[in-house]
Amino acid sequence: MFDPEIYRNNFSYQGVRFQVGKALDHLAMGLGNRYFSNASDTKSDINFGIITTGSGDVKVIENNTETSAFYNNYTEHDIFEVRVKGSTVEYLKNDVVFHTSSTDATFPLYVQASIYENGFKAQNIQLTINHPPYAAKSELTWVPFG
Repeated sequence: MFDPEIYRNNFSYQGVRFQVGKALDHLAMGLGNRYFSNASDTKSDINFGIITTGSGDVKVIENNTETSAFYNNYTEHDIFEVRVKGSTVEYLKNDVVFHTSSTDATFPLYVQASIYENGFKAQNIQLTINHPPYAAKSELTWVPFG
């Protein structure tokens, strides 16, 4: 869970960074207000997220509404990030902001993901925190069920 106290100034941010396992993997990852539940693991739980499609598009999803494509290709080397500064949500590809949400974030926020097919994966997932004088990155490891 992200701490709303950290967002009091616009110099601080928190978010999630990730890479797609391979080009043309169809997945969605971002931030949502619902605590994770296996009963509801669809993209509809993602309030602010990035979708990579099987056709190579990169889209934004906000409150279950997808945008048109911002990019028409990506590789497994691209790094995507959804982060919150104040209550402003930014979307980044390779450390460059490509979209800023017109909807303010509400808290708490949790990392959410939806992977569309077996074998598709997100990798190098990191929670990012930049709160001067503190900064941290936390790498996550995903363990499959079963």
